[in-house]
Amino acid sequence: IQLGISRGTVKTAYERLSDEQLVVMSRSRGTCVVDNLPPGRTAKKVPESVPTSELFQDFLFPTGDFQMGIPAGDVFPVPLFSRLFAASARHAVQSRQCYGDPRGESELRREIAGQLTLSRG
Repeated sequence: IQLGISRGTVKTAYERLSDEQLVVMSRSRGTCVVDNLPPGRTAKKVPESVPTSELFQDFLFPTGDFQMGIPAGDVFPVPLFSRLFAASARHAVQSRQCYGDPRGESELRREIAGQLTLSRG
């Protein structure tokens, strides 16, 4: 099951368990739960097992879609965006009906020249 948490979060959790002397970490054997709890700690009563389907419910059904590059569907101005996109497409078609500079776009040439100057000196 993928929980969708970062490696750093898992590492921090294991380090905290090790600091509290609840696990022993070894390069050769990996991480193991200690045989005896440290002094002053008592074992908690183990709750009855919960079906896996209920246990990971929060991970399986996220409450929001926070993905980079995807706008919120309920607040994104679709009509305005559609109008602006159509106008931009019309302008691009009209401006591309004649031949451009045979040497290529001037801005691209400048950027390439700048990169070559940096890399070749």
